[in-house]
Amino acid sequence: MSEQTAREPAAATPTYSGALRDAAARHPAAEGLVIDGERLSNALLLERAERVLGALQASGCRQGDKIGVYMPNCAEYLDIVLGAMLGGIVPVTMNSRYLGNELAFVIGDSEIQLLFTTAAVDPIVNFRERVSSALELLERGGEAKRATLAEVVVVAGDAVPPHVDYDSWLGSGGEAVPAAVDADDVALMMYTSGTTANPKGCLLSHRAIMGNAAATVGRWQMTPDDRFWDPLPFFHMSTILPFAACLLAGATFVATRHFDPDAALQSLKDERITMAFPAFPTLMTALLNHPDYEPDDFPALRLVNNVAPPDTLKAFQAALPEHTRQVSAYGLTEAGGVISFGAPDDDLELRSTTCGKPFPGVGVRIVDPGTGDELPPGAEGEIRISGYCLLDRYHNAPEATAEAMRDGWLRTGDLGVLTPDGYIRYTGRLKDMLKVGGENVAALEIEALVNDHPDVVLSQVVGVPDERLVEVPALFVQRHDGATTTGQALVDYCRERISRFKVPRYVVFVSEWPMSATKIQKFRLKELPLGERFVV
Repeated sequence: MSEQTAREPAAATPTYSGALRDAAARHPAAEGLVIDGERLSNALLLERAERVLGALQASGCRQGDKIGVYMPNCAEYLDIVLGAMLGGIVPVTMNSRYLGNELAFVIGDSEIQLLFTTAAVDPIVNFRERVSSALELLERGGEAKRATLAEVVVVAGDAVPPHVDYDSWLGSGGEAVPAAVDADDVALMMYTSGTTANPKGCLLSHRAIMGNAAATVGRWQMTPDDRFWDPLPFFHMSTILPFAACLLAGATFVATRHFDPDAALQSLKDERITMAFPAFPTLMTALLNHPDYEPDDFPALRLVNNVAPPDTLKAFQAALPEHTRQVSAYGLTEAGGVISFGAPDDDLELRSTTCGKPFPGVGVRIVDPGTGDELPPGAEGEIRISGYCLLDRYHNAPEATAEAMRDGWLRTGDLGVLTPDGYIRYTGRLKDMLKVGGENVAALEIEALVNDHPDVVLSQVVGVPDERLVEVPALFVQRHDGATTTGQALVDYCRERISRFKVPRYVVFVSEWPMSATKIQKFRLKELPLGERFVV
């Protein structure tokens, strides 16, 4: 077992808001954020966050209250998140892929007082339409109540009453009064898919996030000279954590509204990026296969983080500049994002086949999934985690919290190995989850939706390999006698109700299920022919 003192991260733990104030004091003129050409110094980031806090407090928000953010990457997104944190107000970062039913559940369950969104034209998501649909569902008595939501603030585009324009809302604020925030206070809430039909609100403390951020700075030897490129969405821990690390190091965080391979390559060159965080094979493949990609164009790039199978990581490393080191990671939202990164000075084999060592202060052990008994180094079992990094609790879900946490250890539901030298090797998932292009998808969520279809008796979902997305959902369906619903019809049914990445790519109709004594054997479903792959 690799374990250090619980609740004590590698370095002194500031709050997220404290890290912002410290960055503004130590490196006021340095670029803290660059997003699609817009450049904000650390001092300006703090100034904008304080203005948001003043408006939040004028709107009646107080320490411990919650606000929701449902919009694409933009400077205002971070203004809102950081401003809330300055006042001890909890931002709820909402997945921009959520559709009406999903968004309605999260708005109601989270108990937010304000919702920030956009009416601006977006090439991928119609935020106005989705918010309207979600609010209509709530008004009709949908999955959750809307009682706490007092106002919707529209950051860009026309705000149709009763919604409020962001600039006008900002102008109504007074002087900000920062709160006394402790490292163990909740910093933010992020919804994560689990084995239940609805996502769970994961409450994370400042200590959990900033402890991992401080460990990242140390592991990767980050300095104020680093320029960190991250194309991932701001609602994800894959940006929240790296941005925190950049604040601590005084480094520059370079983001974008949406990933585009052409713009990404240009940004990597023009911004002289030293650290890149594509993280997922889909993005990395798009960069490396771009006709304009040339390794020699990136003399400053010293480190790249990716998560992929070992052979894929080795192929990526071979395509990178000789001086660039690729590393991998292991983590989950419930553990503050990432609890281990590979180190740049590890050899190629370690960097390609493991996720590095757990951060100081994080305990990791491998147990028998059935008995809970700890297994020796080299044995495969369930990964369990302890230490400062763990979630505070799941919001409104005490039973789920009790199920996930046992004697101070988080049951990850992931399978892995701890090597004799203490490196984590991730090998798969124990729980019934899929990882579609880097996004967690609960099989039960898709099954619950399809089971409501009038022609369906029962459905089951399993993950099957995919060259581009690593894994995609395959739907197995038993229809009612006489029903003629087609696979395309079920795909269309899902497309109208859930996020695109959750929609099944394969539909297989069955008349009987492979069974054990009492349960359907999902692993045997994977042995059946899949047939046509549907375009979603």
